[in-house]
Amino acid sequence: MTGSTKGRLALGANGGDPCNTGGMTATTTRIERSGPAVHAALAELSPDEALRFEHDYRAALSRAAATLDLREAEDVLNRWWGIASIRANPLTAEEEELVRRIRAGDESALNSLSPGPRG
Repeated sequence: MTGSTKGRLALGANGGDPCNTGGMTATTTRIERSGPAVHAALAELSPDEALRFEHDYRAALSRAAATLDLREAEDVLNRWWGIASIRANPLTAEEEELVRRIRAGDESALNSLSPGPRG
């Protein structure tokens, strides 16, 4: 995938760490935050969304050319960069089930989440 990097992220820590996941690993795909990289990722992973990104981004860039203000174009890029990153790193079946339970109001599902980093 152009404009992306794949890497293995090792999760887990020392035995006494409450965030220890038992040495589980996850593969993540990082999408570069640029128009061409976001478009390439979406073209590969979600062609319909690639067309919508291209339309939204071109429209925002056109307005930026007229106003000399890039804020809207940056907002569009940020939004679609997030979407491309999500498409490149879909939830696992376990994560999808957790989301389903939480959306259904099952607060006990929150107990299965690992505590975040402490600092």
